[in-house]
Amino acid sequence: MIYAVISFQPSEELRTRISNLNVPVYDDEAPIAHFVSFKGTTRELAQRLGYDGNQSGTGIVIPVSNYFGFASRDFGSGWR
Repeated sequence: MIYAVISFQPSEELRTRISNLNVPVYDDEAPIAHFVSFKGTTRELAQRLGYDGNQSGTGIVIPVSNYFGFASRDFGSGWR
């Protein structure tokens, strides 16, 4: 499942938490959003990122089941 993680307070701490998931992430084209490939529920991902009301950080996690729009032709090469 692909999730859009949108932080209301972008920080290096969030980038570190996402990196610690050891899952594919795409954030090259959308600097305030991170697209994360995660095997689990929306709630599980949000909790792993500290978006559970008990830790620092505010943001939302949205499951992406379908989308339409434009990104550069190299969009797929931005996954890390």
